[in-house]
Amino acid sequence: MAFANFIDRAATAASQVLADFHLGDFKAALEKQVVAVAFDDQAASCPEGQATLDLTVRLLARLYPVLAILPLDSAANSQTQALERLAKSINPKVGIRRSGKFATVCVVAGVTRPSLRCPTFFMGSDGWSAKLSRTDPVGSGPSLLPYGAGAASCFGAANVFRTIFAAQLTGAELDETIDLSLYSYDNTKAGEAGPIDFPVDLGETHLVGLGAIGHGSLWTLARQPGLSGRLHVIDHETIELSNLQRYALAGQAEIGMSKAVLATTALRSTALDVEAHPLKWAEYVMRRGNWVFDQVGVALDTAADRLAVQGALPRWIANAWTQEHDLGISRHGFDDSRACLCCMYLPSGKSKDEHQLIAEELGIPE
Repeated sequence: MAFANFIDRAATAASQVLADFHLGDFKAALEKQVVAVAFDDQAASCPEGQATLDLTVRLLARLYPVLAILPLDSAANSQTQALERLAKSINPKVGIRRSGKFATVCVVAGVTRPSLRCPTFFMGSDGWSAKLSRTDPVGSGPSLLPYGAGAASCFGAANVFRTIFAAQLTGAELDETIDLSLYSYDNTKAGEAGPIDFPVDLGETHLVGLGAIGHGSLWTLARQPGLSGRLHVIDHETIELSNLQRYALAGQAEIGMSKAVLATTALRSTALDVEAHPLKWAEYVMRRGNWVFDQVGVALDTAADRLAVQGALPRWIANAWTQEHDLGISRHGFDDSRACLCCMYLPSGKSKDEHQLIAEELGIPE
């Protein structure tokens, strides 16, 4: 077993949230772990369970050097090799165990309780609802929806990290129970269930920025049933080794691939008409020659890039971001009397203009 060849990028990210961070100690803590992913036929045989397992392995294989892939009944064995191949596509040197004897922490999908003596988190979903429990299996629902299933994977992976690095984290207690609707954001069982079987016509939609948030969007769209419409995916960059630390759909084979082309590959099993544009937003708009943008998803890194998208005056924008201690999404309509995207990034004080910044960098006196 060995760390992934992008472990230094993962360590940089971890150093932002772990107190008293030291690289050697961080790696030593990871080397002591055997993170188990256990599942039974109930999870392995339904789309929600399969989605949970897929994203869980995609997340865990990027950080932990040893995984135990544990089918809990004979019928679940059919998924084992696929999950192992997925883990190795991300980190070819990841250690794979077939036994949970030395597991230090475990996540479980399905309705079966494994016989392990380590902290265990039961993941599952029911349509729009993401579920997690520290005490009892929660199972996976029968729908084709990926939303609850994907969120459950994220909650499971988060609790694995908190378990291992509890002494260096503040305000990151382990979750006892989660039952959260991704439809209504209600965290009670009485929350609105939301529709299960429905067509989704995206019309003409643009997704700008195919980084970590973009990959999460693509992973979800690839599993949403009943999709139709035209999706333009826009990003001028290619996949780099350092991106693998946080890009859910990227493995070693995708290094050097255009991010826009990877997006079309991820969505090839859907009925969407996907067009790849390996360009910057401004270049795309200029070449398009048409300033009608009905719907735009914005997943860009900088405020300046986000403001440039708003400058094209789309009819509707969904803007998403992550930061060191939070994440969020905002929605902006062209004529809905609400704030536009620019209002999210208004300067809070006087700032230097571009000419001043360049002069300072070059050492040119005023």
